[in-house]
Amino acid sequence: MKIWVGAALLLVLVSLLIATAIPYRSEAVSFLHGDTRLAGDLLLPDASESTLPVVIFVHGDGTVDRSCAGYYQPYFDALLAAGIGVFSWDKPGVGESEGNWLDQTMADRSAEVAAAVRYLRSRPEVDAKAIGLLGFSQAGWVMPQALAQDPDLAFGVFISTAIDWREQGDYLTRQRLASLGLSQQQLQESMAYNQALDQRLAQGMSYGEYQTYRGQHEPEFFQGSEMSPSRFRFAVNNMAADARRFLPHIRQPVLALFGDSDRNVDVQQSINEYKTHIQSDFSYRVYADVDHGLFKNQYFADQPKDSLWFWLKMIVLGAEGLAPGVDEDIAAWIQQR
Repeated sequence: MKIWVGAALLLVLVSLLIATAIPYRSEAVSFLHGDTRLAGDLLLPDASESTLPVVIFVHGDGTVDRSCAGYYQPYFDALLAAGIGVFSWDKPGVGESEGNWLDQTMADRSAEVAAAVRYLRSRPEVDAKAIGLLGFSQAGWVMPQALAQDPDLAFGVFISTAIDWREQGDYLTRQRLASLGLSQQQLQESMAYNQALDQRLAQGMSYGEYQTYRGQHEPEFFQGSEMSPSRFRFAVNNMAADARRFLPHIRQPVLALFGDSDRNVDVQQSINEYKTHIQSDFSYRVYADVDHGLFKNQYFADQPKDSLWFWLKMIVLGAEGLAPGVDEDIAAWIQQR
């Protein structure tokens, strides 16, 4: 066992050394969003140009640091190799950033992105007209508002993003329940309970009322987990999030990328809604045999995302573990813009 762990750690070290083989400048920076100081890294390729394009990384859900525990590295590498800079920071309350991300609404997160854009535009080495957004999952409720409110942003890349908060939660719950092998009647009872709970959450029930409702009404076969008070507050504050409010006001080119094995997001619904509401240059692609994180099924199918083995495979495989060529596809699309 010790030999296996040692070998795995050696592979991680080697992969990290390879990842940093692309020449670039890394600067630890911070900026203010209101009274909250956020810390991150600005990565710029070694280039002779006086100003450079930069991609802002917009995180998905959860406790995410500036590198997303190494998940972003293949994307960083492809962008830097294409002469494109990268800016990413720790979520509020994560790493070196102040605050608490669970206190945020999607509008707060959009304003945070706007603060990051203002910071980048103050940097002489950054092309103020060539700043774009690249975001994952929950960023689908952040980037549309940021793009709609700042027409000088250059583009948006949406990865595994949904449209409506409650509809996405309903889809995710249905997928989870289907994997439990429930009968049709049990599935119907579970979904009815979940939708009734969502309705009460949207009406502003208290945490105590939430606990009581679960105890009295949740079917045993639902197998749900109780939200913490802070997670409960976050969910209640964001129940009304709906990207449709901002999609028609986006004027920048948008690229949307999905995996055909996504159990979190109704991919076809997202594509249809984007095609309907985005009036600018819109393109999309669905990669085969990859999941919500665009991880290849052959390596990560049914692999718990919070396990050490998942993390080691993600770091060691790097771009090889993702949808074929997705990192280079994104870099090429941005270059064309």
